[in-house]
Amino acid sequence: MKIIIAPDSFKGSLSSRQVCELVAEVVCARFPDCQTVKLPMADGGEGTLSAVLSCCSGQMVQAVVHDPDMKPITAVYGLLDDNTAVIESAQASGLGLIDIVQSNPLDRSSYGTGELIKAALEKGCKNIIVTLGGSATNDGGLGALAALGVKFYDAKRNELEPLPKNLGQIYRINSNGLCPLVKESRFTIWCDVTNPLYGQAGATRIFGPQKGLKPPQIAFVENAMQNYARLLNRQINGDINERKGTGAAGGLGAALAVFLHEQIKQGAEELLQLTNFDILLNNADLVITGEGRADRQSLSGKVVGAVARHAKKKNIPVVAVVGSLGEEAKMLYQEGVTDFVSLSEQTSELADAINNAELFLKQALDKYFLTYNSRL
Repeated sequence: MKIIIAPDSFKGSLSSRQVCELVAEVVCARFPDCQTVKLPMADGGEGTLSAVLSCCSGQMVQAVVHDPDMKPITAVYGLLDDNTAVIESAQASGLGLIDIVQSNPLDRSSYGTGELIKAALEKGCKNIIVTLGGSATNDGGLGALAALGVKFYDAKRNELEPLPKNLGQIYRINSNGLCPLVKESRFTIWCDVTNPLYGQAGATRIFGPQKGLKPPQIAFVENAMQNYARLLNRQINGDINERKGTGAAGGLGAALAVFLHEQIKQGAEELLQLTNFDILLNNADLVITGEGRADRQSLSGKVVGAVARHAKKKNIPVVAVVGSLGEEAKMLYQEGVTDFVSLSEQTSELADAINNAELFLKQALDKYFLTYNSRL
């Protein structure tokens, strides 16, 4: 028997690598002669760098950059053996780097992500993947662009700090100082969302609250983001809001797509291609995937949905191990999920589920295999 284990992380409790090991432990205990293939997965958001390095030969490279509050930190990026750089924006601009209570979201910058990109360029990388997700910033990517040499001015030709509070004052963008190495390189964005830059489904209204933006601030930044979008439209001679994923990481997706000419792609799909997932599926009897919560978002850009669709093409059953089942999760049956194993059946308390995720995952999966052994 061959079982492929390809889960995302359970945010706040288990990394994708940990989930792989726990699932494999249960599987091997139940089926000693089973062949397991462990593929820690990610969707382009937080944890993607680790997932890439788990399946590709490469190393972590350190760089001193600035966190969202512009405090110096040591962050890392991935350097693969083919000289491809993997920049995870959460390493420099992630929500986990700041005190959300003390930090002012209108003063947070994505500058550190730009510094990581510049560090990779200066190391000679010509192919750069930037993964977006878990961001603490909502600056439209102003900070990242500033770190790469772009400047912003108001109507009186005063240079502006690249911060969310100044988005509405920008009158002119000067990219003449953009790092010349950018033109010599190829960039790709990996993300897990399709949200546009602004609007009801845009960066600010959807993700602003989780970054600490209050209702008055959301209205302020939303209006300012629309001003910023008009300037970006001039750069591309089109409508930036028609491009999917430009709202990722507080609008960083839009900035990179315009000035670095990056292509925005779904991270989960890109990682599946990188691991040769379709080839690994050959002769597989079962695929086990998972994530912290299965809901309607799992249908678009998330690991569980992507894994299930690939397995369905080869008629391979898929078990999704999840922390909890949310609204419309059952629609994943149409994508190829055969069964769900939910940790929420072990406890109704979220804190309990997070603190005891390792134990509950093993218990729930072991019970599944005991009860449904005949399905395999």
